[in-house]
Amino acid sequence: MDSRLPRTRTIARGWIATPVLCLTLAGLPFFLPPAKAKAAQAGIAAVPWPRISLVLRAGGFNQPVQVTHAGDGSGTLFVVEQGGRIQTLKDGTLGAVPFLDISARVLAGGERGLLGVAFPSGYATKGHFYVDYTRAGDGATIVARYRVTPDPDVADPSSEEVLLVIDQPFSNHNGGQIAFGPDGFLYVGMGDGGSGGDPQGNAQNPSTLLGKMLRIDVEGGVIPYAVPPGNPFAGRTGFRGEIWALGLRNPWRFSFDRGTGDLYIGDVGEGSFEEVDFQPASSTGGENYGWNILEGNRCFGGTACNPLDFVPPVALYDHSQGCSVTGGAVYRGGAYPAMEGIYFYADFCSGRVWGLSRDGSAWENSLLLTVPFSVSGFGEDEAGNLFATDYTGGAVYEIIATNNPPSPPALVSPQDGQAGLPTSVTFRWEPSVDPDGDPVTYLFFLDTDPSFAGAVPVPVPGSPGQTAPQRGANTRPGILVAGIVLSACLRRQGRLRALAGLLILSGALATWAGPGCGGGGSSQPAPPPNTIAHTESGLAPNTTHYWKVVAEGGAATGESATRTFSTGNP
Repeated sequence: MDSRLPRTRTIARGWIATPVLCLTLAGLPFFLPPAKAKAAQAGIAAVPWPRISLVLRAGGFNQPVQVTHAGDGSGTLFVVEQGGRIQTLKDGTLGAVPFLDISARVLAGGERGLLGVAFPSGYATKGHFYVDYTRAGDGATIVARYRVTPDPDVADPSSEEVLLVIDQPFSNHNGGQIAFGPDGFLYVGMGDGGSGGDPQGNAQNPSTLLGKMLRIDVEGGVIPYAVPPGNPFAGRTGFRGEIWALGLRNPWRFSFDRGTGDLYIGDVGEGSFEEVDFQPASSTGGENYGWNILEGNRCFGGTACNPLDFVPPVALYDHSQGCSVTGGAVYRGGAYPAMEGIYFYADFCSGRVWGLSRDGSAWENSLLLTVPFSVSGFGEDEAGNLFATDYTGGAVYEIIATNNPPSPPALVSPQDGQAGLPTSVTFRWEPSVDPDGDPVTYLFFLDTDPSFAGAVPVPVPGSPGQTAPQRGANTRPGILVAGIVLSACLRRQGRLRALAGLLILSGALATWAGPGCGGGGSSQPAPPPNTIAHTESGLAPNTTHYWKVVAEGGAATGESATRTFSTGNP
């Protein structure tokens, strides 16, 4: 027992010390920062998720699986078609002829085909690029270099230089994404070779390239390529030096964040989970993402394992929400600040589109949209605008942020169904709240027809969007704690002081349970301090009228309910 406790109790019982100590303790809750402020100080903040839409930019493609740019200043988008062609898209117009057509070389169908294209830095001068496809005849994965003709919109299909051949034991899980990293090396996503459950154990086998993320130097002048000396397994006996990371099942679409250099990988699951894996730009490689020991973050196949031995996914969903993840990209376009820094990805089967964001070491994930088509790929243009491909519909969509609508105006007067009003009426409603902070203006509708078919809306000025403060959210806990402290301290000082403490405690409890608490600890927002007023004169007497108000904020609107009233004799 602490020897200081009896001395403290003696002081607390003193006539003078007791009120001072108790009042000080009781007052502390009012000076403590509220929970929201504490969270802000600790760097914890909820992601303000945007409302997004996918806007059609072009159609007419055949099973598109990727959209990207060449970084050559032309503004051209390149759309990869699984059958073996790459199309160009300029200002929303499909090119007259394919940029590249190697259909005769490609074994397409299912998970095979022309699966990726990548342009090196300085492409406008170098004039060559790289593709990943499955070869007709044996289905092997091919990484090859091609050259463009004097016409920048047409490549030479006869210019192929095969750099890498990887045999495929089965027809599925071919990966197929290739991309240049910030380090200038080419990254190649390889599936585990296919079938189910990785029967050959390729993903964990360091002597095969299947089930891995590869990193090779194709721009350094070495034929066919060089293994960068910084690769984590370069020179190690029993390891392929090309391996950058391992433990992948089928990395269908990966991308680098152009703002940070971080790597995001969408890895398709087996029968239960889909995942997004992450590698920070500071990584020196060697991550093991767990397949086929893990599926997602669970031990696979009923065998015991230690998930802590592997790098866990940063996002995960089960097959009640989809069946095949399509890895996406981080938005860095600048046109839509609400989307900045968010990684967008989707499920091929369900059309769900999620946003993923990192705050320090914490990740937040949110379902943002569900689209009625299969999203097969994501990509950026030179400006960082983000696009998605519709596999079955053969289209390219741009992902944009849309305004959050202002709250519907709350009509105040006249009351619904009010009768006998004069022919001059002042209408009042509470200001709307716009979540984006956009200025809010109003359109006032008045008509004798409930459909407002003949009504001409009257613009009514408003004020910038605002959020109403919460009522009592911070004071109720303070009053309650103060009542408890005073009651505990004063109960030893005689009946009068004990009664005072109990009264304070009762008042605190009554305040907590009073209007605005909702019985569950939540509080209702206070009403806006002012109302918007609009007067209409010369109304027809002895007539039933209908009115409503539409709030406009940015490009979105919020509409009130319709009210009715009737005028009396003039």
